[in-house]
Amino acid sequence: MRRSLALPRFPVEARADARRAYAVAWVCLLAALLGGPLAATLQPARARSWLLAAASLAAASFLMMAVTLRDSFRRRKLQEDKRAGEAWSKLEAQLRQAQKLESLSRMAGRMAHDFNNLLTVINGYSALLLSRTQASDPIHADLQAICEAGGKAAGLVQRMVVVSGRQLAQPLAVDLNAVVSGCRAMLERLVGADVELTTAHEPAPGYAMADPSQIRQVLTNLVLNARDAMPGGGKLRIEATNVDPDEGFARELGLHAGGYVRLAVSDTGTGLSEDAMAHLFESFFTTKQGASGAGLGLAEVYGIVKQNGGRITVSSAAGRGSTFEIYLPRVAAPDALSETGAADTVDAKKTDAGLEIGGQTVLIVDDEASVRRFIRQALAPYGCVILGAGSGEEALGVAAVHDGKIDIAIVDFVMPGLNGLDLALQLERNHPALKTLYVSSAIESIGMVSMLRHAPERVLLKPFTAEQLVERVKALARDSD
Repeated sequence: MRRSLALPRFPVEARADARRAYAVAWVCLLAALLGGPLAATLQPARARSWLLAAASLAAASFLMMAVTLRDSFRRRKLQEDKRAGEAWSKLEAQLRQAQKLESLSRMAGRMAHDFNNLLTVINGYSALLLSRTQASDPIHADLQAICEAGGKAAGLVQRMVVVSGRQLAQPLAVDLNAVVSGCRAMLERLVGADVELTTAHEPAPGYAMADPSQIRQVLTNLVLNARDAMPGGGKLRIEATNVDPDEGFARELGLHAGGYVRLAVSDTGTGLSEDAMAHLFESFFTTKQGASGAGLGLAEVYGIVKQNGGRITVSSAAGRGSTFEIYLPRVAAPDALSETGAADTVDAKKTDAGLEIGGQTVLIVDDEASVRRFIRQALAPYGCVILGAGSGEEALGVAAVHDGKIDIAIVDFVMPGLNGLDLALQLERNHPALKTLYVSSAIESIGMVSMLRHAPERVLLKPFTAEQLVERVKALARDSD
């Protein structure tokens, strides 16, 4: 069995040169060992010269092999450094993108907080004025238009809350296959007759811990984007599958090991350029012309997926369509759980419209004076005794000097200084029967999330109307009886 010359582990690109140098070195060495004695018998005077020449050639060949090895390893080191540099640059770009998205999310959350305070006053007063007019009044239609515009503005701010990751999510073990099937009719109406919509899923259900309404919103946003990318029609495919990514792929996506439900939306549209893909999930970034896009759709999708512990990827090229893939952690199937389950908690606590709250002492604590005035005006017709404070510290002082009990406290959850939860705990020490209604512009703390999940009847999110406020206060008064 013939064997090739045994070489050290040279890099592939240098093995040919090293093999030649290695062979020449062995030939010269053999020539020195065998040719030297032969030359000594034939021409003794030249034996030394022959040995020296052969040894020099052998040494030179070995040296050539060493130099080849050195240069090869240098080239490989440079290539590895280049690849490492490219990988590092990619990680830095991803970090900058993540920091930019986080910064935009915080900005969106702060803007949503301020806008919701303003909309509470705008929508609240306009609804109050509308309720005091008749349809025949000249200003009735104008007030109705203001209320409608305020409702649309509240919806837009709600999308900003989703982008900021501060939306209330009520996660359930939801079957994504069922969600896709249930949304199909609605999605077909959205895309129109010139887009061929197909759905596919595995026979086995794929359960993920997520808010069903948020999953429907994700599908709606992705489908609308796909429709806009196919102005002349095309094909749209929605697929839900169970996947178990290998360790390398999971690490690349930033996922933990385990099973996932993959939700994919693919289209045959115009595709996305590299520049567009670099900014795709940024708030207010849009590829649509003119004012047709608000730039919140994909940012909203990103916020929802992140909030539910998943990851989203996109593959696209200009003129070749796009594919969005969402990976959500897979969970075990529930024994028996309605898709809307916990979402009906608040509605299940219907209040008696005839329950009066006259004579109740209500403490209003909010750092926005306009919000306090609106709440006071909404409750004034019911004969409540109203106390007001602009901060937690001021509220403690008002409660200390008040001669009598305080039945209900309406407290802004997030305020400078003493926050709403700590304020309520201190007030309840001197007023054990006190019922607290927390109001807030967004989900801004773990305490708020816990309160919403365990006692949603004690939380009222801004913007709210006078009717919503009164109904919630009546419910608290009834529970205290």
